[in-house]
Amino acid sequence: MIVRDARHNAEAGPLVLAWKFNIYAQQPVSRAYIYVDARTGEVVLQDNIIKHAAATGTFATKYSGTQTSATGTTTGGYYLRELTRGLGIETYNCRKGNSYTAAVDFIDADNSWTEYNNANFDNAALDAHYGAQSTYDYFKNVHARNSYDNAGAKIKSYVHFDDTPGDGVGYENAYWNGSVMTYGDGASRFDPLTSLDVAAHEIGHAVCERTANLTYSNESGAMNEGFSDIWGAAVEYYKAPAKSTWLIGEDIDKVRPSLRSMSNPNAESQPDTYKGTYWYTGTGDYGGVHTNSGVLNHWFYRTAVGGSGTNDLGTAFSVTGIGIDAAAKIAYRTESVYLTASSNYAAARTYSIQSAKDLYGAGSAQEIAVTNAWSAVGVGAAYSGGGTTPPPATYCASKGGSQSYEYIDYVSLGTLARTSGSDAGYYNGTALAAPSIGAGTSQTVRFSVAFPTGTAYTEYWKVYIDYNKNGVFTDAGELVISGSSSSSATLSGTFTVPSTAKSGTTRMRVIVSDNSATTAATATATAKPKTIT
Repeated sequence: MIVRDARHNAEAGPLVLAWKFNIYAQQPVSRAYIYVDARTGEVVLQDNIIKHAAATGTFATKYSGTQTSATGTTTGGYYLRELTRGLGIETYNCRKGNSYTAAVDFIDADNSWTEYNNANFDNAALDAHYGAQSTYDYFKNVHARNSYDNAGAKIKSYVHFDDTPGDGVGYENAYWNGSVMTYGDGASRFDPLTSLDVAAHEIGHAVCERTANLTYSNESGAMNEGFSDIWGAAVEYYKAPAKSTWLIGEDIDKVRPSLRSMSNPNAESQPDTYKGTYWYTGTGDYGGVHTNSGVLNHWFYRTAVGGSGTNDLGTAFSVTGIGIDAAAKIAYRTESVYLTASSNYAAARTYSIQSAKDLYGAGSAQEIAVTNAWSAVGVGAAYSGGGTTPPPATYCASKGGSQSYEYIDYVSLGTLARTSGSDAGYYNGTALAAPSIGAGTSQTVRFSVAFPTGTAYTEYWKVYIDYNKNGVFTDAGELVISGSSSSSATLSGTFTVPSTAKSGTTRMRVIVSDNSATTAATATATAKPKTIT
């Protein structure tokens, strides 16, 4: 078959050659046509033949009060499944066992789930379902991410899981196993581990797996845990701002005020400073991933809230917070675009500063806050006015002669016409007003380079457009113009917007350099990138 790849756009996604499968499952009951890309083996489209009517239930949750939630219809009433978000959200009952295949549905006759506050803590299942939906909504609405894999992946949760069935002791943990969410009922330390921030934390591990995929040991593992705590706090703030945003697991902990504190990691025996008090150097817990995560947690807190003081290394700091929304967008871009499996805290500092520049501009309050927050937790110096970019005087120093530096002084596209002085960096404007820059249209981009002193020399220029909106400019087809010139006159190039370009706001990058090999992915000492939104 030839079908559209619905992971990108159900109506305008690229056409792909695919195999069609008719899948009929007994448990859980379903039937669908599944279309698999013949080249990659990836599922590109699912057409459900058995339709489950969507319904809205009333949940008396254990930790988040009364909530309304999408459910599905089944024999006997309603169950914790729905198809309104991605490929669905489903929650199952392990019945205090350790088998996923033996799990069953929770079913309610009238979709008013009020009788689940029982000795078995069945209301905790409502929290798991609500938590999965809330986390999906947060990533979709705030970061434009469609489920943890950005392709609408089904989120399945299993509650009442017990690793040692029959011993009368509940499982005191929750985890993402690479495919599904799993929640224990707790025992001496915890109540059922399905609170909103814990659900978001565990799904956050799935997001990390599909983005940076940080190796689960030592510093990279601590950052893996830290990013999950960041998403736990962000989702809780997004859905329930009255809760204690900066405490992790405060709803489930029966012994301590919380499992971890992002505002004061020391309170739960975690470091708030890199290699400071409570920093773990042993081999247990994969090199202290649940301990040393306190550094990333506290960085995020300082970036969002700010504060001043002296850290464990004796460094005085002062941070002006930028709010949790901006801090979360910077954290998400850092994790999803820049970090890799082996990244450490130094890399997190470098790329979070770059992410702040990408989103808010060089020298912005956001870049300053991010930099100073890293200084607060003992990773790098405070902001000094120059960020991590060499000052303009160093640009083209190798050219010799009287040349000081060159810079892009004009860019135009559509209705955007940007004239600038030697203020290198990023610029936010709009080129999308009428006439529309839409898929299939032919467009002309114009720009020029200024040479403050001396004679114009050969420059290589490239123009990129992030058509798929993934924050990367090196994907196939996104280099739209390239060439060279030794003129300071206005240059131009024409390109056609592909039919596969995603609709909505995206970015253009214009680079000029004396090095023909310069790419959008590597900023060199002679490249002055500008981004036009």
